[in-house]
Amino acid sequence: MKSRKVKEPSPVSDSFLGRLYRASTEGLAVLVKTVPPQTRAALAVYCLHREPLSSLGLAIAASCERRDLLSQGGSAVLDIIQKLKAPKRRSATIANSPPPKFPSGPRGNRLKWRSQPTFRASENNRAE
Repeated sequence: MKSRKVKEPSPVSDSFLGRLYRASTEGLAVLVKTVPPQTRAALAVYCLHREPLSSLGLAIAASCERRDLLSQGGSAVLDIIQKLKAPKRRSATIANSPPPKFPSGPRGNRLKWRSQPTFRASENNRAE
């Protein structure tokens, strides 16, 4: 028998969650302040456990007290927040590498690309 993951209900209405998701940074701070502290912490935990909402959850968690987050999600939530806040390491790629150095000319000027003369069909070269 397969075990089904029980879908945790959102601590706020879907319409309010949608307003939070679409809000600007300043608007989000205003909307979050209207939610009671325990509900706000529960909302942060709810969002942090969902990949598409993790950045929203991180922003909401920033406005929560540590004890509220611990009571709603335990120490695991604090670990999630630390992982999300940690700077992402960039791997070296060609785009991240410095540009190549080209040899200089006799007077120290960089060599310049000269455009090739354009071919113009003359009366003698035209195919008939």
